[in-house]
Amino acid sequence: MLFGQPIRQIAYYVEDIRQAAERHHKLFGSGPFFLLEDLRLTVNYRGRELEIGHSAAFGQWGDVQVELMQWFTGPPSVIHDLYPQGSGRYGLHHVAVIADDLDAAIADMSSLGLHEAMRSSLPAWDMTVVMIDAIDTYGHFIEIYQSVPSLVEFYDMVERAAEDFKGDNLLRKMEL
Repeated sequence: MLFGQPIRQIAYYVEDIRQAAERHHKLFGSGPFFLLEDLRLTVNYRGRELEIGHSAAFGQWGDVQVELMQWFTGPPSVIHDLYPQGSGRYGLHHVAVIADDLDAAIADMSSLGLHEAMRSSLPAWDMTVVMIDAIDTYGHFIEIYQSVPSLVEFYDMVERAAEDFKGDNLLRKMEL
C-alpha cells in the first residue's frame, strides 16, 4: 500500500523493451507484454510544456503489472531526472497507484513533501496521469492515475492474459 492505495504497477526504464520483456519473462515468468510503440505525448514537466516520445510494454508479474519503458526524447524529462542521458544507466523508474480522487491523492503526497513533476492527459482513455517526484524519499517516482473505466479495463485485460500464459506470443502489439 502507498498512501492508502495498492501499488498496481512497477515500471522500469530499459534500453530495449523487446529484449527487456524477454529477459523479464525468462527470469520471472511475467507476461505476455502488450506493446505500445512510438507514443508521442504533450506533457507538463515541472511547469513547462514538452513533447515526449517513448515506447512501452505492459505485462503481468504476479499480482502487479510491470511496465518497461524505452525513451526517445532527450532531457529534460522524468526519465532523465533519474537516468542522465548518455549515462548508460537503466532501472526502476516508478511505482503506480490508481486513485479515485486524483486531486486528493496529489494533495496527500504534497503534504508529505512529495510534489508533482509531470502531468499528461491521455484523451483516448479519458485519463490524466501525474508523476510525483519521490526521488529523495524513495529513489524513484510515483505515478498516479485517475481511476477511469478504460484504465481499469486495461489492467484487468493484462491480468487475464497472464492467467494461462505459457510464454508463446510474448509481445503483442496494441494501439492507444
